[in-house]
Amino acid sequence: RADLEGSNPKGWLRPSRGAPAATMSQRASRIIRYVSYRMRVSLKDSRAIVGTLLAFDRHLNVVLGDAEEFRRVKHKKGGGVQEEREDKRSLGLVIVRGDNIVSLTIEGPPPPEDDEKAAPGGP
Repeated sequence: RADLEGSNPKGWLRPSRGAPAATMSQRASRIIRYVSYRMRVSLKDSRAIVGTLLAFDRHLNVVLGDAEEFRRVKHKKGGGVQEEREDKRSLGLVIVRGDNIVSLTIEGPPPPEDDEKAAPGGP
């Protein structure tokens, strides 16, 4: 499980003043190699969204497919004991604003490409 935490995710795609276009493409290449990977996006409000990375932009807004939201909820049980559990919700296709992202973590590699998926052409 690889981890992209520890660096400023917004810094990956933000060129410094007067930086040449090549620098911008080098920074973009750090995250573009993870397109189609299953990613866990941790948000500022302690939620996590897991989905397939489909696209991103220079602001680190990300598009995730087949996304699921995970959040920790504290419930009170009898006797004043609090129980924490994780709720899971299926979201589908989502766009996450880059300002809300704390970290990106790789959950799994992209699915293997099967050439048999394509329907044969012609009769």
